[in-house]
Amino acid sequence: MNEIPLPFPKGTPFIISTHVVGSISPRFVEQPDGQLTIDANTDLEAIQQYLSLHTDSASTLRRYILEAERLLIWLQAQGIAQGIGRSLALNELSFKNIDSYLLFLQSPGDDWCAPRAKKILTNKITNPAWRPFVHGLTKESIAHSRLILKIMFDWLCAAGWLNRNIFILFRWDNNHTNFVAVKAEDVVHKTKQPVLDEQGLDAIAKALNLRPRRTSNQINMYERSRFIIHTLLYLTLKPSDLTKLNHDDFYYDQNNRLWLNLHDQSGKNRSVAIPDKFKDVLSRYRKHLNLPLIPTGVEKIPLIRSANNSKSIATRQIHALISRILLLAADNVDESNTGLADLLRSSPVRLIRRTSIYLQKQQGITRQFRALQARRFSDEQNPHLIEEGEMSEQFRMYHKFDASLRGLFD
Repeated sequence: MNEIPLPFPKGTPFIISTHVVGSISPRFVEQPDGQLTIDANTDLEAIQQYLSLHTDSASTLRRYILEAERLLIWLQAQGIAQGIGRSLALNELSFKNIDSYLLFLQSPGDDWCAPRAKKILTNKITNPAWRPFVHGLTKESIAHSRLILKIMFDWLCAAGWLNRNIFILFRWDNNHTNFVAVKAEDVVHKTKQPVLDEQGLDAIAKALNLRPRRTSNQINMYERSRFIIHTLLYLTLKPSDLTKLNHDDFYYDQNNRLWLNLHDQSGKNRSVAIPDKFKDVLSRYRKHLNLPLIPTGVEKIPLIRSANNSKSIATRQIHALISRILLLAADNVDESNTGLADLLRSSPVRLIRRTSIYLQKQQGITRQFRALQARRFSDEQNPHLIEEGEMSEQFRMYHKFDASLRGLFD
């Protein structure tokens, strides 16, 4: 592969957070519906808004900036090579472009590589010795780079900046040695995964109603199952999230909005917005546990307790509980509806999660908000997002979100 020259002279700094040498492309292709939900005029500004969502983790931000810088510099070089007088725009990227870029990462050329160096010197001046690479990337590193860019492109699509994510067209081959094109049928399968419709949700409600509630232990199992299903449907959480939560992780902000303080794997805390309808679900469950209906913020009690009420339930137990409910639902659907029965028996936890996202979409929650909610809001983001015009409206719509199962016995 011919070496691609740098789009700027050696000794010229390229720092995404301050400035860029050369012409960064404007938004080249308009979205069909014209709905742009971010304030940006160039690819660089759009990417900077995405990066601003990750300032709570310095290591993550550094890696994301590096991958964005590498791509933007390469796009400038491509624009120069094609003689178009500007860098290649993100929305102009083709399958061939991405294929070339992934090969480029493996062997970028001597001009693109230099020993590791700080970008910013002690006198706050950008370091002209910095380069995007120390050396070519391994195939594992290229896979990680592709994943980071694919996630960034997902967000840019959700924000209305891009009209497609070209990175979904690549996957590892069977030997994990090269990236190959994804078949068209695989793209359709991945992007149109089945969810539960109203009939499927009714089947789950009927399955819950079939659970015995004569003894105190049976009542406890029923209320716990009911709460877990509703929590996953409302908040799009994972079973592993539930095992880490205490009742004092629910809290009210100064505007009397209810939030959930979620603990991620790195030990950091994130906030999840709570719809108004879920308050009724939470109050019912707390009443069953003989707790005040409104969270007090001081209850160091596992949210989902084991049978003896002494410690948090294990993730595998939540998976087993959900599987039992959905298998019971499948066994009781109409014999003629084999499709629904098969769906209820397949990947129950993932099915509930996909259905949660689908219900939000059906009730007008935008893809951008769903992406932010799924990634969780940091404490710094909450006031900003709530107060900004369109996002404020999205919060109002989300607080009206309803994922309650109909027909449940009280």
